[in-house]
Amino acid sequence: MMNSHMPYYAPHTQGNDALMLWLNLDPDYRTTSTTVNDWLNFMKPSEIFSQANAARRPTDNSTHLSWDGGDFLQCNVDRVLSPAAGGWTVCSRYTEADWTSSSTLAADNDSNNSFIKNTGSGLSMKATGTSGTQTKAINFDTPADLVDDQYYNIIVTCSASAVLKCYIDGVVQSETPQYADDTYNLTMSEVGGKNANAWMIVGDIQEVLVWPTELTALQVADVNTYLNNKF
Repeated sequence: MMNSHMPYYAPHTQGNDALMLWLNLDPDYRTTSTTVNDWLNFMKPSEIFSQANAARRPTDNSTHLSWDGGDFLQCNVDRVLSPAAGGWTVCSRYTEADWTSSSTLAADNDSNNSFIKNTGSGLSMKATGTSGTQTKAINFDTPADLVDDQYYNIIVTCSASAVLKCYIDGVVQSETPQYADDTYNLTMSEVGGKNANAWMIVGDIQEVLVWPTELTALQVADVNTYLNNKF
């Protein structure tokens, strides 16, 4: 349940590598009645994740947004996350009704098909580089199995040399795959699904954060503490 001492401000929001995308539950940054048709980037409100089709909008429950497996929001701007530009970090605090089902933490909304996908036993990450696309996987080991309907802080980092890491509730997973070179970029322009209608989440999202740099283990710990204190 959300902590009553609001608002909490996310860490690492200052400097050249500051937080670039922050989707949170501040009521001033989403347009909603029962469902959400606009979710604004707190760091740059002109960037809007929206949905014109009311049947495809997540439900606003104040302390979380609920996604029924047919909901998604698309951004009016493509966020290109590049190892060559210093790496990147994507964080999502969310839960799944069934963690063994495929669902996307971040994805584009066109045929490029770049994504970070939960596969039930780990993550699958597809990026596009000068030599085409590559997909890398990280298997969960701590914990090996996620509990249905339980929130997790899932953080994925990519270094300037294209090495990937995954943290679950602040704990780094063992596998650290690497793309062939630093040209393999991830495009993020959709929340809740991929390419408009694939791998859509059945569960709840409380917050999404993206940095244009690889956060260190200590910085990841800061983010994990911030989310746990807030919710």
